[in-house]
Amino acid sequence: MATHLDPRLGLIPNAFCPRIVVFSSNEADEACRRNRLPDFAALLRPFQFIDKVTVRHSNYATIVRPSFPLSFLPADRLRAEVAETGREDDSVWLDRSINAILTPERLAAWLSESSYTPLPKTSGPFKLKYEQEWIDQGSGRSGESQVASAPWYIAFLNAVLGRRLPTVFDTTSHPLAALLVVSTNDPEPLNEFGTLYDASNKGGSGWPAVPWLDIEPVLRYYVLLHETSDEPDGGRGAAAELLEAVSRAYGIHCALVCVNSEKSDYLRRQRTLNTDPHFKYDHSGPAQQPTVDHWEPFKAEFGISSSSTEGGRFGELMASEDVLGLKVFLRDFTIKSLIPHMERCVQHWNESLAASRKGITGRLFSVGRKYFASTNKSSEAMSSSAYNPTMRWYPYQSTEFQTRRLADWAFILADYKLASQIYDYIRHDSQADKAWTYFVSATHMIGLCGLLQIGHRSVRFDPYAYLFEPTAQAQMGVFDTLRMTLIYNEVAKSIGDGYAMASALLRTAALVSTLPDVEDTKSLRWLYSSTMRWQRFCTRRQ
Repeated sequence: MATHLDPRLGLIPNAFCPRIVVFSSNEADEACRRNRLPDFAALLRPFQFIDKVTVRHSNYATIVRPSFPLSFLPADRLRAEVAETGREDDSVWLDRSINAILTPERLAAWLSESSYTPLPKTSGPFKLKYEQEWIDQGSGRSGESQVASAPWYIAFLNAVLGRRLPTVFDTTSHPLAALLVVSTNDPEPLNEFGTLYDASNKGGSGWPAVPWLDIEPVLRYYVLLHETSDEPDGGRGAAAELLEAVSRAYGIHCALVCVNSEKSDYLRRQRTLNTDPHFKYDHSGPAQQPTVDHWEPFKAEFGISSSSTEGGRFGELMASEDVLGLKVFLRDFTIKSLIPHMERCVQHWNESLAASRKGITGRLFSVGRKYFASTNKSSEAMSSSAYNPTMRWYPYQSTEFQTRRLADWAFILADYKLASQIYDYIRHDSQADKAWTYFVSATHMIGLCGLLQIGHRSVRFDPYAYLFEPTAQAQMGVFDTLRMTLIYNEVAKSIGDGYAMASALLRTAALVSTLPDVEDTKSLRWLYSSTMRWQRFCTRRQ
């Protein structure tokens, strides 16, 4: 029987959701631009949350994820993100983001709002360490109602979690799948698929030219985009035949997506046929439903100004039937292709890792391989392909990279027990290699897995022991530490006490305030302190 994850922990899949790279033809993007959207990734943006997804873990147990979000990005954006990595200082980004959030207009709007819905009470025999003291339900804290966070804190949290630049030590920021999108309006759709396949293949021009990005396990999914025509069948018969040819050439991972049907004669005829002629005021058809702009909330993400949308709206050619088709397509892609692909890879990699390490003996050998590397040539070859201290990364062919990828994919599937074990492997290996960014990142993830496994078990857990690793904390970027601190804080609020991570937030704020080029070094502290005052204010009004 499948178990259900706590829906309050929805932040975790949002922060570590699979990244899907979109390779699209010019004709496919042109079909999206007719809806005032820049590309196919923008077309999918409002529908990226897939509800109630069943996932199988390495022990063959199944769980039901309340929501399984996806993150779509164009291939050129991925290349830009990799190019940006390491170029922009954390201080510059933080200063720009905080200034964009704390504008007088937004603060005035937030302060005028009176919504302060309390969060549900937490319960359970678990204990979190708070200010060097263990707290539990009997302490008078974890059983009390928690107030929703201040709106400016939520805006800052979303900005931090939304910045996912690919890094060498965290493969959750690497792409897991690629959508190859071709329009039926392309002169030669099959040839266009071949061009996109070459660009998305290993060593193709579509990927960033970096040696730490492995493209081999990326799932390729072929999407045939069809704009509904005025033909009797809307041109869908020919499109279905073309999809059959795509399936024969590239396999079962393909789909037909119909768009831009709103003003077509085909849709008007279909709606007429679906309307009951004996009921004059039949409101069951889509034509009577109110128009909804699903893309308006994401206008800022698309980089589109209000003036560019004057005289129209986003998705103005997208009928309700088209929107439903997009939702069905994304659900089929997730349940029938992406999830099974990830489950197979995790199972295969786990078996390979177990065979290579051969239990505790293999683990000890892995940790101490550098001390015995001179005993034989094979050990020398293994050592030579491992950590590069100059570039500070493991190549993707190395065991350490593949071990980290296994842990990250297991974490995305919410298999936190397996992920924690594998993170512990890479933690010991990276410590032996003095690969401190890998070491600290793995330590952070072990602590996060521990928090997420607490549930209602009677256990003591000290998140500070994992969040602020004294051995090599200085080697970790400030932004990465900030991001993990905010995630820890949100998980602690969901399963324990909203104040348990108070000193961690202040400690991170102090760390950020030491950065150069930050105009207002007190901004982050203000975000925290004002959030605490908001919670006390709302508590008094209850």
